[in-house]
Amino acid sequence: FENFVSSGSIFHQDLVDDTYSGAADLSVPFTLGGGERAGSFAFGGSLSTKERDVFTRRFRFLLVPGGVVDNAVRARDPNDLFDESTIANNGFELTESTFRPDNYDAGEDIAAGYVKLDIPLHDAVNVMAGLRVESAQQNVDPRDLFDVGLEPLPGAALDNTDLLPALNVTFRVRDNMNVRLGASQTLARPQLRELAPFAFADYAGGYLTVGNPELDRSLIQNYDARWEMFFGPGALIAASAFYKSFEDPIEVSVLPSSELLKTWVNGGAADNYGIELEFRSDLGFLSSAFESFSLNSNVTLVESEVSTQDVIRVYVPGEGPTDLPVVA
Repeated sequence: FENFVSSGSIFHQDLVDDTYSGAADLSVPFTLGGGERAGSFAFGGSLSTKERDVFTRRFRFLLVPGGVVDNAVRARDPNDLFDESTIANNGFELTESTFRPDNYDAGEDIAAGYVKLDIPLHDAVNVMAGLRVESAQQNVDPRDLFDVGLEPLPGAALDNTDLLPALNVTFRVRDNMNVRLGASQTLARPQLRELAPFAFADYAGGYLTVGNPELDRSLIQNYDARWEMFFGPGALIAASAFYKSFEDPIEVSVLPSSELLKTWVNGGAADNYGIELEFRSDLGFLSSAFESFSLNSNVTLVESEVSTQDVIRVYVPGEGPTDLPVVA
């Protein structure tokens, strides 16, 4: 019954997503080395669009200032606790507590095209190279449910066009053994709820969680090397090493506030690197009775490092976009 975060609250929300997507791909095979080595050229495109409409109402049951509720009343079932006898001047009051950013419209449009070339340069060397272009627009537009006579709240508007190259080279060391080297550029976009200045209570951790319209997408450079050996149908053992470099990684941050406030921010940079071991095999080699069974195992060791900026751009409820110094 204390006035903290969302205590005593009733939350109603109607969230509707309409998503449409389509894609077209064409692959043209060819041969090299007198028809002994098969390769292919492929290209295609895709388009997806999402529209989101969010309608929210909040109400709260709180003790009126100076109000007293008998202990016998407090012990009632919730369905009986908030009745006409307790919603009175000496008990609870039912108040409208809908926040201004609770209602919003949002959209996400992504158009992409790619080309890919799979070239068998040699019996023991295969190269796969490709380039993908993505154009993405994400927007979040808060709307006031009531006429409050204030300027509209700031929303989010992301518009990015990115080139995403990739290269993979496979060396066939033996008939049953490969070494693969790969490099690529990828990205990670914030989710619409991470961009919306909508606040909700995390009941598990006690945090008030709020989105951040100031977020930007993250760019990721990926490098990996993999050794693999096949020792039967559906059976292999493999070892990999990888490294990922993040620009503007999206991280969770706790902000200084009178309440525990959690949000998403762009960090300065981040690095992930590690190793992976994999083993899989059917169990038919033990006995014909085990032919329908298989064993799969994987272990990955990852080291992560994140470096923060001196100042982060966040959205603070009641204040709007704000620059905050980072406290280590």
